[in-house]
Amino acid sequence: GYWLSPKIQFGNNVWNIDIWFQKPEWYTGNTLLYKDALQAISDEKRIVILALKNELRENNIYGVGKEFQSVDIYDAILNNDIQTIEELRAYKIRKNS
Repeated sequence: GYWLSPKIQFGNNVWNIDIWFQKPEWYTGNTLLYKDALQAISDEKRIVILALKNELRENNIYGVGKEFQSVDIYDAILNNDIQTIEELRAYKIRKNS
């Protein structure tokens, strides 16, 4: 697929947006996998997601072709209460074993 990641200035903040373009035959049916969970999460979990994404980005290990992607973070935090890079790394190893 093709990935774009524009940075958009909004007020005093810069938003990084991930956009994927894929062929129809690559569709897995899981595009709404985390929709309900993300809409229902607590402010605490929302902050953990944003903080962890920011920390991963600062360490240059988050994004396409890097160690972690959004799906790793959502799954780890929403389903397993992961909160740190170390916990995320261990969780991903367990999950992929």
